[in-house]
Amino acid sequence: MDKPFPQREELDWEYQRECPRCGDEAAWDGGTETWDGRNCLTLACPGCGYRFAHYSGKWEIAFRKEGMPAFTPGRGACASDEL
Repeated sequence: MDKPFPQREELDWEYQRECPRCGDEAAWDGGTETWDGRNCLTLACPGCGYRFAHYSGKWEIAFRKEGMPAFTPGRGACASDEL
């Protein structure tokens, strides 16, 4: 069964990227994956419900120095024109 579309306040907007499916902004849903030895965050799009793993070299460097971040639902959730 598919998960329902995430609500903006359920996501952590400190880590966000454009959704590859619809182009809206997607944010971290609290999940992590390892792909090719790299730490990825799983992001979810409240616009279309698409969930995907995303790797960022910038994030990887920060995670190595500071450790994986704490997931904070609702952090940075604001109107989309402010993102």
